[in-house]
Amino acid sequence: MIESHSQRRLKGVELQAIASNLWEYIDPENREDLIKKPEKPGFSRFRKRMVPPLTRSSQAPSASATPAPELVTNEQAQSVENLTAEARYQYGLMWSIFQHDAKQHEIQRVAVKELKTWILKTVRIHPHVLLPRGTTDLVPESHHTIQDDKGL
Repeated sequence: MIESHSQRRLKGVELQAIASNLWEYIDPENREDLIKKPEKPGFSRFRKRMVPPLTRSSQAPSASATPAPELVTNEQAQSVENLTAEARYQYGLMWSIFQHDAKQHEIQRVAVKELKTWILKTVRIHPHVLLPRGTTDLVPESHHTIQDDKGL
């Protein structure tokens, strides 16, 4: 069976998408959602650590003394310095997850942009074709003059 031009074209897009790890997101048969941009973890879920008042004591703390549990206020923490040791640990885990997710999102964002650019570079745009607003930045510069000459 001889493949049509559009079948070859779609196969080329599929191969490029597979190489960019994007096929599962654009495959018409099984479309996954793209990774959403993660939000930075905030401090609002944590309560502010209560800072004990400074006392002058002639006794040095004993090495074997168990530290007193940290107390929290009803106020929301505003920074890492306001967090208890346990909350700092939890926030550190949340931050690590955020950084991983942000990196994966950025890798995917760049791959999508490169795939769009590749598709537009391999498609011949005729002067009579109207482009949707906001897509002209992805069209090669040589095509802009053709559309500008036509008043599009």
